[in-house]
Amino acid sequence: MKKLTTLLLVLSLVVVTFITLTLPLVSAKEANDFAMPVFNLPPGQIGPSAAITQAQKISDIEGNFTGVLANKDSFAPVTVLSDMNGNGVPEIAVGAPYDPQDAEAANTPGAVWVLYMNANGTVISHTKITSDTTVTLANGNAFGLAVASADFNNDGRFELVVGAPGDPGGGTPTARRGAIWVLFLNADGTVNTAQRITNLAWQDDANFGTAIANIGDLDGDTVPDLAVGASGANNFDLWGDGTVDGPIGEVWMLLMNATGTVKSSGNLGWWNFTPGLEGGDRLGSALAGLGDLNGDGLPEMAIGAPRDDSGSVPLDGNRNRGAIYITTLMTPTGVYSTHQKIGSTDGGFAGPLKDKDFFGGSLANIGDMNGDGVVDLAVGAPESEAAGLGAFWILYLNTNGTVKSSQKLPAGPYAGAGNNNWFGSSLGFLDDLNGDGVRELAVGVPKDDDGGPNRGAVWVLSVANINYVYVPIILKVS
Repeated sequence: MKKLTTLLLVLSLVVVTFITLTLPLVSAKEANDFAMPVFNLPPGQIGPSAAITQAQKISDIEGNFTGVLANKDSFAPVTVLSDMNGNGVPEIAVGAPYDPQDAEAANTPGAVWVLYMNANGTVISHTKITSDTTVTLANGNAFGLAVASADFNNDGRFELVVGAPGDPGGGTPTARRGAIWVLFLNADGTVNTAQRITNLAWQDDANFGTAIANIGDLDGDTVPDLAVGASGANNFDLWGDGTVDGPIGEVWMLLMNATGTVKSSGNLGWWNFTPGLEGGDRLGSALAGLGDLNGDGLPEMAIGAPRDDSGSVPLDGNRNRGAIYITTLMTPTGVYSTHQKIGSTDGGFAGPLKDKDFFGGSLANIGDMNGDGVVDLAVGAPESEAAGLGAFWILYLNTNGTVKSSQKLPAGPYAGAGNNNWFGSSLGFLDDLNGDGVRELAVGVPKDDDGGPNRGAVWVLSVANINYVYVPIILKVS
């Protein structure tokens, strides 16, 4: 009789789907073009997965967008707005931070496009906001590098908040201290009134306005408050060893008035995250409000530090794997309370990350994807994958800010034809555009070459939940 031998095959995943809704057909690409997602879940455990079920690209030549982009516009930073035309679909705003104001592209103050949306993710019409008598910009302001929204005056329509990290900010014309703009919009997307906020980050090259997040009403005055990143701040010898490794970064907490002005402010920096932060980490490159994760009455916020080197060997700087910090804020001031780091070696995150992934380069609160009562987080890694095509991760969070499980969604068919297009450089949660029960996430690709080099693009991706189970398979062979 032949002797039977048991062979254990090391398989990455067996997926068992239990889809309780009818998924739309994948558009824009054939199913066999999709990159296989990477799942991290303990063997034998059933959990949620995110599957991209529909994709719509918006660019210089796709998505029914008829606006004219210029080379190097980097059309990508994105946020959701209110439904301003009454069709039941929210609009979106997309930044183009290097948009020129003249045909010769000698003056590039930046711009923001307000896109009126169809339920299928295509564009009905648009309005462009750039330098005029209401919003006065200068060359190199990078207006549109960050965008966010909040209803400050409680009129039911979101105001648009735009970062201009290249703004002089009260310094010399080349100081780049940074600024943000609060824009009160008309129904047609034009600017009714505008409020410029600056003179907070006093250091040259602080780049206040690198990232912006609506973090809810911290002080109970019914007006939402803001967090603003200044990723170029604190560029000095942190440890006194004679080495300046690059900007550490910081985050400003702004308690707002209904008029879009600042009631009071404070900042979070390396002094709140020691030990942990190093020179060059660029804390504040991305931000996302998370609400109250653990029910203790204090809000949490995610902060990106995409140049963090944790997990690199040797740990000698310039590795840029990236990390994020889940930070608890004290009310009503918004000052720091405590934090949980998530990176290659922290926070229960299995990754893996590699050098120069820039994990934490973008962030988006995507709601509770797995039904456990805790919001989950999308995290961009814009130079992950071969040739810097980019990716983003979905982190299923625990109430303490650690990671329960995670999934990586590589650029795959969304990367475009060229290398280093940086898919995942920006993320914006759009909720459910078409009312089919599947959530939409906007993903920016600033170096997409549709229509010309680095004009940029945004993908509107429908992300559905699927249940899956990770098991080893044992085969008996003779």
